[in-house]
Amino acid sequence: IADVWRQVLRVDRIGIHDDFFDLGGHSLLATLAVARLVKALDRPVDVRTFFAHPTIAEFAAALPASTAGTAPAITRLRRSGDFPLSFAQERMWFLHRLEPDAPDYMAALAWRVDGPLHRDRLDRALRQLVDRHESLRTTFPVVGTQPVQRVAAIGDVTADWYDTRSAADPYTEAVTQAERELHRPFDLASGPLFRALVWQLGPEDHLLVLAMHHIVSDGWSMGVLVRELGAAYAGESLPELPVQYADYAGWQRRELTGERLDTELAHWRERLAGLPALELPTDRPRPARPSWAGATHEFTLDPELVAALERIGRAHGATLYMTLLAAFQAVLARWTGQDDFGVGVPVAGRTRPEVENVIGFFVNTVVMRADLSGDPTFTELLGRVRDRALDAYQYQELPFERVVEELRPDREAGRTPLFQAMFDLEVRSIAAPRLGAARLRPAEIPFDVTKFDLMVTFTTDPGAAGGFVQYRTDLFDAVSIGRLVGRCRELLVAVVADPGVRVGGLGLPSGERGVLRRFGAPEVVGRVVDPVVGFEERVRRGVGAVAVVAAGGVVSYGELNARANRVAWWLRGRGVGPESLVGVRLPRGVDMLVAVLGVLKAGGAYVPIDPSWPAQRRELLTSDLGVSVVLDGELPDGGRDDDPGVPVDGGQLAYVIYTSGSTGRPKGVGVSRAAMAAHVSRMRRRFGLGPADRVLQFAALAFDASVEQIFPALSCGAALVLPEHGLVAPAQLVADVERHRVTVMEVVPGYLTELIAEVTADGTSAPTWSPAALRLLVLGGDEVRPADLAWWRRHHPDVAVVNTYGPTETTISATVYDVPSAVDGAVPIGRAVGDRALYVLDGSL
Repeated sequence: IADVWRQVLRVDRIGIHDDFFDLGGHSLLATLAVARLVKALDRPVDVRTFFAHPTIAEFAAALPASTAGTAPAITRLRRSGDFPLSFAQERMWFLHRLEPDAPDYMAALAWRVDGPLHRDRLDRALRQLVDRHESLRTTFPVVGTQPVQRVAAIGDVTADWYDTRSAADPYTEAVTQAERELHRPFDLASGPLFRALVWQLGPEDHLLVLAMHHIVSDGWSMGVLVRELGAAYAGESLPELPVQYADYAGWQRRELTGERLDTELAHWRERLAGLPALELPTDRPRPARPSWAGATHEFTLDPELVAALERIGRAHGATLYMTLLAAFQAVLARWTGQDDFGVGVPVAGRTRPEVENVIGFFVNTVVMRADLSGDPTFTELLGRVRDRALDAYQYQELPFERVVEELRPDREAGRTPLFQAMFDLEVRSIAAPRLGAARLRPAEIPFDVTKFDLMVTFTTDPGAAGGFVQYRTDLFDAVSIGRLVGRCRELLVAVVADPGVRVGGLGLPSGERGVLRRFGAPEVVGRVVDPVVGFEERVRRGVGAVAVVAAGGVVSYGELNARANRVAWWLRGRGVGPESLVGVRLPRGVDMLVAVLGVLKAGGAYVPIDPSWPAQRRELLTSDLGVSVVLDGELPDGGRDDDPGVPVDGGQLAYVIYTSGSTGRPKGVGVSRAAMAAHVSRMRRRFGLGPADRVLQFAALAFDASVEQIFPALSCGAALVLPEHGLVAPAQLVADVERHRVTVMEVVPGYLTELIAEVTADGTSAPTWSPAALRLLVLGGDEVRPADLAWWRRHHPDVAVVNTYGPTETTISATVYDVPSAVDGAVPIGRAVGDRALYVLDGSL
């Protein structure tokens, strides 16, 4: 039954893929009758009509009563010169010219031959095939500026024989050699483009590999090749082919013109308009120049699961192919968060009976546009996939290359245009091929090349089911692909349990939920000390220790504490206490530190007001908060140097920082003393700070990164290094870091880019700057450029680097990532730091 439908659906223009093999209760006799009826038609027929009618008579009654003619047949061209390329060959030739040594476009079969294999009979059969199929003796030279198909009159192809019987493991050695052969490029201009290779493993044990360049072959052709090789090896005569591939190429170029071309282009222009790219969550950023290095992940499916999926498809007028495609689209939607994207699907491209047994490059690619808008149920999605598939296959003859040329999508290096993921279903035959008395078993030859980001192929064998995923290893790790397969399998199980489940409501696999919980779990909270209490403890340990290094000289811990106490007593006299808000409008410098410490010592909360802000922003902030006291200019003196000793409640405010505001209006974020203390204590330990450190205080007070720079240092006895207030030129910062022997420096990634440009001529040469004392570089506030990080690692390998991230609302840095010495792609933001918990949510939260 499957073979009959393969012929009908492939060779007649009914616009259906070769997946309609599941005929339910319909008999073979009925199928043959349907085949004859369909052959009489000249236009597409919706095969769902057949599935919808229980008897052949009802189906026949539903078909059109008359026809309007037949499509032009493919006719043989005169053999008097070169021939044009088909559209698909033209694109293949162009890609080969771009990378002539790339092994990306290899069509190959490998078989373990169990039984006697006679060399002379094999060579005779190969010569018979080459004589029968012109494509096996075709080359592609350039005439003028255009490539042509040049068919040789004869093609003497024989098998290359190798002997690995003396190897410790003959089969493994043969596979290793075969893998090298599959990476040996073809010369399209001179050929040959067909190779046969045999490795003798034992007296009646061989490895047979047949390899061709894709420009002369496709998957269907490989089936023709093996079938006819077996017949020729057995001495059977093969009938003459009605046409050759060159005839098809000429017919294609004549047919796809004028009104028909306009109609098909208009169809795809409408269906694919505005199609967004599928943004797969890769493990590494997409390289500028793809390697196309690939790997394969195989998987199995429970045959009972597949049978249940077939039943679901039948119940909704769909095939197993459509059901699996719907499931694949659902997984991609969950994986990417997109409800609109394209999936590439291969179609045989043999829509004319004349080319059924011709070896050549007929396969085409159709883009199936996924539609998961409105969070459909799985059965609703299946209906959309079914309708779009039947619609697409009616226009499958238009070459993918012409669709791309017409739509002109944005082309990004290393991306397939219009789709990034491929899907296919292979329905495998029951009968194993033979060469005389020898039986052929499929052999696996590693071929680590893939043409797509991701290609999922489901397979159904007699009594077994499964498939394999081919993926680019420069984008994905094997563990990620394993998770993808697991997600797909669990989705299929959920669909079988309840076909009416909404795609957006499908839960994550339990294993993935566990991973997310462990990843986002908070750390064990260590000892927490209020930063002001910690500062005062350091003062008591050593009043003469250096606390601040600034342009005007150094300030000791004792002096800094005394000055802050005088401000605190003055504020206390003005009624400042817990929850009191005090504005600090001072430039970066010692007075700014004194003011902030004074406010906190008085029990109040400070509100940074940058002196460079326009009056309108200052007024908005002070009126919004009702700030009545602002420290500006010369600091007040309360007349007392001793600590005020104001009790601290962890719930009271420590500071209020105004962010730029996602709505356009600045918004104030209040942070408690407990949250501030927890973060300061955690980062002091995380950065390994101690009295010997000199920490750069670079961030303006209005940015919460300043808290992370000031208080971990002052609560452990380290010294703060203060550059001049305002925008610090990279040249000045370089001088300050060197002169004051800074050990810990925190800057935003954009400023690191400027620093690198300052100390190098072109960003890649050896630096003129060597911060000898620096031991830790802290980055945060923006995405880190991998190129900058790679440069830094190359020239300063002994300086540890951490990347931090966090909104102001979660108290400065919520995550920390210790950057390893080898930089590979995007820099993660890391894991939770302190008692924060991280959550990864989808669009529905």
